[in-house]
Amino acid sequence: MRPRRLGFVPLLLASVAVPALAVDVLGRFDVAGEAAAGLELTGGPGALVVTRTASGGESLRADATLSSSGWIEAPFGGGLASGVQGSGTDAGFGLWQVLGDGSIYGFFTDAAGVRRFEAGGRAGSGVRHTNGFRQHLREAIALNTARRPGYEAMSGGASRRVSKRLVLVERATSLWAAWIDFRARRWQRKGVQIVAGDFASMEHVQPASTPPRWRGRMTGAQQDQLEDRLDVMRKDVKRHLEGGRWVEAARRADAELAAVKGLEATWGCHLAMTKHTIEQVGFAALNAATWSRQSNGGTDGLARHFVWALRVGIWGGPAIDAMAQEGQAGGAAVVVNDVPEIPLRRALRGVR
Repeated sequence: MRPRRLGFVPLLLASVAVPALAVDVLGRFDVAGEAAAGLELTGGPGALVVTRTASGGESLRADATLSSSGWIEAPFGGGLASGVQGSGTDAGFGLWQVLGDGSIYGFFTDAAGVRRFEAGGRAGSGVRHTNGFRQHLREAIALNTARRPGYEAMSGGASRRVSKRLVLVERATSLWAAWIDFRARRWQRKGVQIVAGDFASMEHVQPASTPPRWRGRMTGAQQDQLEDRLDVMRKDVKRHLEGGRWVEAARRADAELAAVKGLEATWGCHLAMTKHTIEQVGFAALNAATWSRQSNGGTDGLARHFVWALRVGIWGGPAIDAMAQEGQAGGAAVVVNDVPEIPLRRALRGVR
């Protein structure tokens, strides 16, 4: 059996934050992007309708769904029941989140498979979506610190070790995060939201009281098997990154994510950190194609460095999961409840 990996790096991806909020998603939003001028959300959670108006005045309307983690998913046109209005494209797919401060952010993929980042705020409010790597870490530290006593009480102290490790590594990662934010800022000022658009919102993480679905623990042999799989995946992603094949890297991550979910169900134990690191790599790689197109390749160096570092984070995910399973066996869904949903599979929809 191989020496156990400490799993420090993947924790910089946890980026957990404030407890889930009941956010009002209805209303009109001013959205800045390459093509969009505004979004209007009407109806309700069970019958949500999204109308997207492009800068040229074309309008698309779609029946939408709102997930428990706050993602609004809207398929436009293409023969779907909601149809198309106006003279714009005849299909497309939108994926956005509305946050508690009234800001909105997400991506729209048009009929040609071109993906665009869109962000803004509730109409007339002046609010705009902002984000950064250090912001995520600060939120992670606050949440993990606040949740630690409750998890320890639920698990009889079994979750203490992983909670302490989470905060320690998040603090240690802040300097590198500041450097990434600094490099990204020049592009963000030009409207290319690299890094700022690469993290899912932390507002919609699960309540700490949500029980774990599984309480099992990996065996040493199972952890070796998982690490072997991830080594192959990391090498594959690296090759795609070196060749500038951003979407292929994202698809490789998505395929691995499906496999890891299968292992969870088979083994009866949570692999939440492993899944989260894979999702983050895939999401950032997919977004890198958007930033590259917007910047005429100018962001490629930063994106390659950023995704490469996230890819390294996958290396230690299983060790963190093994540590977290000690608390999960005691009834505390530590890590499981503390990472946001990154909708990688849905984000790939329609991308060519």
